Amino acid sequence: MKSCVRMRGWLGGWLLAAGILGGCADPMVDQRKLEAYEPRRGRWIVALPDLPPSGAVAVGSDSVPRPPFTADAALFALGRTVHDVHCAPCHGVTGVGDGEVVRRGFPRPRSYHLAALREASDAALHEVVADGRGSMVGFSELLDPRERWAAVAWIRALQRAWSVPVDRLADAERRQLDSGAAGGRDR
Repeated sequence: MKSCVRMRGWLGGWLLAAGILGGCADPMVDQRKLEAYEPRRGRWIVALPDLPPSGAVAVGSDSVPRPPFTADAALFALGRTVHDVHCAPCHGVTGVGDGEVVRRGFPRPRSYHLAALREASDAALHEVVADGRGSMVGFSELLDPRERWAAVAWIRALQRAWSVPVDRLADAERRQLDSGAAGGRDR
């Protein structure tokens, strides 16, 4: 008899808990809400921003604006520092893809001096520096936007320096090239 009373107590407790919890509804699920790209109607939704926001740039678009600063000596100095620390271990100091990690058996990265990379937009290079590509990691969490743009500016400086025609070099520079002391400009 005692166990029957105890069982009724447990059963009554479970039924009470189920009644309380079963009567609860989630008001967040049942409220009015605006689904993505749904036309906006009514007075309560007028203050929402436009979808997509003005000034948004599509992923992979080359319409990314230029950096909001000018290319000056400080930017190139920062770019060289960023490149030497983060890029040169793989790409090498001159950008031909002969960095220290390549000498230790890792895959060779693309040379900055390939036509495809020389013709790529600054925004495309910035995207690769930020997000990475292939086996290259992205640096968006390590470098702020100014540092990433500085790295792009330094890469462009390396590309221009690499593509100077030999006939435009001074005589001393030509002799240095002919002797092989210039670091081996293999094209």
